[in-house]
Amino acid sequence: MSPHTLLLLVAFHVNISVNSVMIVTRGTPDVFVNSISLELIWEECLANCTQNDMCVAVHTIGDGNCQIFEFGDLQTVKRSNDIESKFAYKMKNGNLSTCPADDTVGETNSIIGINGTSGREVYIEYTISFDQTSQSWNFQSTSPRLCPHARYKMFKRALGPMFLAWHKLLLWKLYCNFIYLYYDAYSGIDTPEEFEFLKERADSWNWFNSSYPLYAVWLSGVKKPECVGNPSCQGLSAFSFADPTLSAHPTGFLFNPGKPDGTGEDCLAFRVNSDRTCGIDNAQCDQGRTSDNSACITGQVCGLPPS
Repeated sequence: MSPHTLLLLVAFHVNISVNSVMIVTRGTPDVFVNSISLELIWEECLANCTQNDMCVAVHTIGDGNCQIFEFGDLQTVKRSNDIESKFAYKMKNGNLSTCPADDTVGETNSIIGINGTSGREVYIEYTISFDQTSQSWNFQSTSPRLCPHARYKMFKRALGPMFLAWHKLLLWKLYCNFIYLYYDAYSGIDTPEEFEFLKERADSWNWFNSSYPLYAVWLSGVKKPECVGNPSCQGLSAFSFADPTLSAHPTGFLFNPGKPDGTGEDCLAFRVNSDRTCGIDNAQCDQGRTSDNSACITGQVCGLPPS
């Protein structure tokens, strides 16, 4: 291990989006556009960074002077021999039982964090590297991509990040047409994690309460023209999807038993069943109720790629 290096492993905190490790060493910020100054001792300064999704590095000269840098604020930090000039940067760490070998490690990665002002999720891609010639750490990041509203949740897909939201409206058909043209479009369900997001939203509206009526929401997924009236078309492959980042073989469409069925001009929907379980169903696209007439389709799941 380098004589310049002290490694501090930070445990997972409920407010941190990812498991992380703080690489603690000595350095002086050289090029930066902004920072946040707080009166904190060094240990508190480190803890503040780990609890702030947007924090990438901290610096202090003597206790009580905590300088916090968020993604996009810091470009370059020079190595320092001054033992009072403490510097630490945050990285993802897939195995918290293993510390990096020294303080020159870097990474190219992304984060999904929470903007402290708006409460909206934010997506950032970044690169941290160390230049041996200049003895400097370099920080590069994309501009933060904010969810349009706090009700949207970010999911990182193989084909790119996607913000998902659930629009629950009585005039669902009119609103769907509006958002498709001007805002966003129906979303599919790429992974089981996204399916769980829909379950959580349904639960937040008490849809699993037996005293409530049965409800459903539309998803991306329309029966292919060549599959209408064609019994040889089976399963998810019988549907086409407008969702731009949905994978070729999504795993999040957890269908109800025996679904999808029929050969009609159907679309896909997430629904709550009569036994208060939930799953994906197919229903006639121009109807406001599920095919068994038991659930009212009151909205849609929308997706918006970051711009």
